[in-house]
Amino acid sequence: ECAGRFGETFAHFLSKLGYRVVLVQSIATKRTRELEDLSPRKDDDKDAAQICRLIAMGHFSWFLPQAESLAALRSLTTERRQLRTDAVKLRNRLRDHLAIVWPEFETVYLESTSARREPSLRHCRSPLMSEH
Repeated sequence: ECAGRFGETFAHFLSKLGYRVVLVQSIATKRTRELEDLSPRKDDDKDAAQICRLIAMGHFSWFLPQAESLAALRSLTTERRQLRTDAVKLRNRLRDHLAIVWPEFETVYLESTSARREPSLRHCRSPLMSEH
């Protein structure tokens, strides 16, 4: 079960040692766990047994090592996607906070570009500071 970056690193390590490595999707393990005992409870021993059964049934994919440059590009792409998601969340949080402490900001600067908004936010940290 190749979950997270450690699983991929471990798969590369085993592959370089000459082992044939297969991957079982985490969702397959989770669904099997739920079907077998109707419980989402996670148990390492139980997961290992389920993974072995899934492999025996042919529910796996072969690990195909990629060139390091391709693996790095895939990792960077994943990181970029996460950063973009985080940026949207932070932008929404900023709008929510501005709506509370400076409600007119959005209407005053709605038509203006971000080039005009950002300096205003830097200069005037809050509406109370603009009065001084």
